[in-house]
Order: sequence, then structure tokens, then C-alpha cells
Amino acid sequence: MADIFQEVDEALEREKLLKLWKEYRPVIIGGIAGLILGVAFWSGLKNWTYRQNAEQTTLLIESMDSDDQRTALLKTAENTRPGHRTLALMIAAGNAMAFAQGDPEEAREAAEIYSQISADKKAPDLYREFAQVMAIRANMLAAPPENADPQTVETWLPDLTAMASGEDKSPWWGQALLTAAEINAFYKKDFAAARSNAEQVASAAAELPPTLAERARTMAHVFAVKAADAPSNE
Repeated sequence: MADIFQEVDEALEREKLLKLWKEYRPVIIGGIAGLILGVAFWSGLKNWTYRQNAEQTTLLIESMDSDDQRTALLKTAENTRPGHRTLALMIAAGNAMAFAQGDPEEAREAAEIYSQISADKKAPDLYREFAQVMAIRANMLAAPPENADPQTVETWLPDLTAMASGEDKSPWWGQALLTAAEINAFYKKDFAAARSNAEQVASAAAELPPTLAERARTMAHVFAVKAADAPSNE
């Protein structure tokens, strides 16, 4: 008797499964096909991304080996994806910066390239913020204190001090504040503000690279002396 009931149960299960298969067959087949296509698409995308990265890395290396490295890098930056573009522009800007001392044209070109990086929303924040500081430093080389427009100089400071404000400071906040200190001291002759900038960096020496901390302490001392010697406005 038990065998009969078991056979009936099995028959009902088969009938139920067959009914479900007939009712949902298009959905099941579509789901399986979608899964297969999805896996194939993802695999193809990974392969395409790998090939693109390999090709663009090769192009970047070839640009660095070019006789006219900067021009080649700038051209490469126009035809590559965000990561390679940022790297190409960084190297090109560094190339211009190497010749910027005493050459305003080179300094201006470096500033333009760094500004392009800092304005690129697809570039990593780490590089954008570094480029922001370097663009200002390049502009300082292009326009030394005796030639600088005071209104332009005023536009440099807010971006630098903003990088050191709040809890979420930029990784480059120390460099930014020391650059602000130089602007206050050499462009505005405000040695008290310059000392304040440098002291803020020096006070956080434990969380900064030793060379940067030492530079901050030296600048704070020099600007404190200058501030003390400066004539009173009263």
C-alpha cells in the first residue's frame, strides 16, 4: 500500500514540474540565456579593458622616450583614458616645471597643464589637489613679486587655505599652507600671516614628512623675525 501512495506522489510531482516548465519555460530559458550573455559580456569587457590599458601604457612609454617628450605626452593625453591621461599630463607638467625657473613662458605652460589636471573631474582627487598647488607655484614662477598683479595674487590664497581647513584636509595641505606663507611674505609683505601659515604646519610635524616639517619650522622662525622687524601700522 505504501508503494502505491509513493508512486502517486511521484506522479503528482512530475505533473507539477511539467506544468511549471510549460508555464515558465520562456522565463527560465531567457534567464539562462541572459546569464550566459552577461558572463560573455563581462569577459569581453575585461579583455577589452586589459588590451586598452596595455596599448595606452605602451603609448605613454613611447611618449616619454620621444625627443620632444612634452609635445608627445600632451598628444597622448588627448587620446587616452582618464588614468593614463592624468599621468601623461603630470609628466608633461613636470617637464615644463623643470625649465620654469627664470623662464616665464615655461612656467606659464606648466601652470596651464597643472590647471588642466586640477579641473579634470575624472582625475583622482590626490592628483587634482597636488596639481592645484603646483599650478599656483608655477604661476608664482611666471609672475614673481615685482611683476605680479595684486588682484591675481589674491585669487591664489583661498584655494590654498581651503585645502588645510576642516577635518577632511587635503593630503597636500602642508605644501598648500607653506605656499600660502610664501605668497603672504613675498607678494603681500604680510609676515605675520606668513608666520601663522608656517606655524600651523610646524605644529603638525608629527603627521608630516620630516623634510616638510623642518621646512615649516625654518619658515616660521624666519617670518617671525621679519614680522617683529616690520614697521607697525599703528
